[in-house]
Amino acid sequence: MAKKFTVIVLVYNNSEYLEESINSILIQDYTPLEIIVVDDGSEKFEKEKIISYISGRNDVDYIVYQNSSNLGTVKSAKNAIMKASGEYIKLLAADDALYDRKSLSSAAEALNHSPCGIITGDVMNCNANLEPQAKNYKKLMDRINTLEPFEVFKALCVHNDIVAGGVFFKRSFFDEYGMFDESFRLLEDWPTWLRATRAGCRVVHVPFYAIRYRLNNGVGTSTNSIYINDRKKVFDSIILPARKEIGLWIFLKSFFYNSFCNSFVVRKIYGCIFRRK
Repeated sequence: MAKKFTVIVLVYNNSEYLEESINSILIQDYTPLEIIVVDDGSEKFEKEKIISYISGRNDVDYIVYQNSSNLGTVKSAKNAIMKASGEYIKLLAADDALYDRKSLSSAAEALNHSPCGIITGDVMNCNANLEPQAKNYKKLMDRINTLEPFEVFKALCVHNDIVAGGVFFKRSFFDEYGMFDESFRLLEDWPTWLRATRAGCRVVHVPFYAIRYRLNNGVGTSTNSIYINDRKKVFDSIILPARKEIGLWIFLKSFFYNSFCNSFVVRKIYGCIFRRK
């Protein structure tokens, strides 16, 4: 019997896209399936409407709830994973969608052969209508399967090239490498990749499209001070203590790149460029 797949949909002030995101899960050719929708304290969240939309499918388990206050992405995702009953787990932002009806079955097949319970597929960048624009290309993905985990760790010290939207987990990953770190508020992915690869975790890239990523809605172009502080904390708490292990050249690249990318002015300009597209 196939193992249950839990898809956790994270919502915060973007529920106008939620029905589209949920529908991308309901059309999957994979069973058994569980959907967890968690809203992180949005001003408007129509819980009963969402339940009504999902409950029409008696072959899908579901949980829908709203946090009593805004907890941040990290804690909200962590709490939802603890409620999940699936062996396989996918985190999905409410403004994104699974790429096609085979996304979960492709991921499950890959996870069956994953040595460390984590795989990453490809991400398709899309416009506001989720119409494909171009593949979200990260150079690291071309060679990640041939690198030892510590070489991946060094590459990630310079830049987070594992796109969270493309990642799928086995529950055993969290048992082995730990849950998301609550010392961060919005940044659940980068600290996790760094911690896991440094501990010897092999992240496997599988060439299938995982999600449709709606540009201009995520934190990638954010000037949110909490997000920027989370990025700085990654450098101070994870990369800086590893400077001797990663070597001077990698450390200097990391320092200059992250200083540049954490600049409010740079992020503001970068965001403006994306919003013109």
